[in-house]
Amino acid sequence: AVGVLAIALVVVGVGGRGPRASWKTWFAFMAPLWLYQLALNLILQVDLTVLKRTVAAIGLEAGQNATLAAETASRYAGFYRAAQTFSFVPYQLLLSVAFVVFPMVSHAVAIGDLEATRRYIRNALRFSLLVLLAIAAPVAGAAGGVMHLAYPDAYLSGSAALSVLSLGMACFALFVVGATILSGAGRPGLAAGIASLVVLVVVGANLGFVRAVGVGAHTLTAAASATSRGAALALALVAFSVHARFGAFLAPRTALRVLGSGAVGFAVAHLMPSGTALGALVALTAGGVSYLGSLFLLRELGPADVARVRGIVSRR
Repeated sequence: AVGVLAIALVVVGVGGRGPRASWKTWFAFMAPLWLYQLALNLILQVDLTVLKRTVAAIGLEAGQNATLAAETASRYAGFYRAAQTFSFVPYQLLLSVAFVVFPMVSHAVAIGDLEATRRYIRNALRFSLLVLLAIAAPVAGAAGGVMHLAYPDAYLSGSAALSVLSLGMACFALFVVGATILSGAGRPGLAAGIASLVVLVVVGANLGFVRAVGVGAHTLTAAASATSRGAALALALVAFSVHARFGAFLAPRTALRVLGSGAVGFAVAHLMPSGTALGALVALTAGGVSYLGSLFLLRELGPADVARVRGIVSRR
């Protein structure tokens, strides 16, 4: 981090002198962004805390001593955390899109270029969905095998949760891109409000779902389902907000073709034997290739996309 900062100071600099904003104006601008970032991290992590506390509380209510209840809660939290580690990968890969789309949308809005703004929105969301499902669909399909890649057999109990969380985190990543568009357009308060509401939904749903199934085979899946529903709600709210502001979001036909291709990738990865680490890699590869092949068959991907990728690679 220190190295990146040093390089940035040399390459980017600190800007020139100009009119100074008051502290009040600066805090008014930054406060919604801080709230949004806080809520964002809570959405990603609060389900683990709620799961651990709820499992411990259920154990105590069932007559377990405090030590046994705490050990059981820690074990379930460990399995769930392992599933989270893999499910976060698509979201982490898409963070760079948020950094790119923010200044593009901000500039287009500042100069009043509505058509450019709409084009940036559609392209950013299309690219994000294509990349997200290329990873999330095969991982969700071969979730049991994926856990073999890094964890011992005991952690396979988190595979069902991974299957659900992978798709939920795809929704969450698209929400982040949409929220970044809102912030770039000068509406960080709206993005923060949606994220804060979703935190409450995720906490409430996790409490309700885990309580409903109790401590057993379906506990982790219940937590994953609660979090994923919160992520889906976040995506729906931000999609409505962006479309209401700009008249654009993800093109419906694109969404249908990509989701259909994702279903193919999921099914192929799920049907492949993935009981070993090698089998998991083969299943993931087969799912990814099937996903891409389906995109070409449905003409969502074409020669223009291939040429664009080649141009990016050649410039690098």
